[in-house]
Amino acid sequence: MPYAPLRIVVGLLCVFFAHFLGRAAVRVKNGRARQATLVSWVLRTFVSGVAVLWHVGLDGISLGMIVLSLISCAGGIYLEFRPRHHEELEKVIFPR
Repeated sequence: MPYAPLRIVVGLLCVFFAHFLGRAAVRVKNGRARQATLVSWVLRTFVSGVAVLWHVGLDGISLGMIVLSLISCAGGIYLEFRPRHHEELEKVIFPR
């Protein structure tokens, strides 16, 4: 397995891309991003996922990458749907 470290790095990229895929999906649904943004994240995630699966198929590294990518995508969707809490920095810096 001379390519295992490279497959792990590409798998981590796939997990990273899946997170932003989930965020982009919510943004497109809410009308805050273009469809092209979603398509680009889908392609990045798909290509990196296929690169991990290329000659080896399903093994521990690829199954771990698939599971972590699904969790990461769900986390991106959750973080994008969650309401943001914005503090007034003026009140934090200069309390009354």
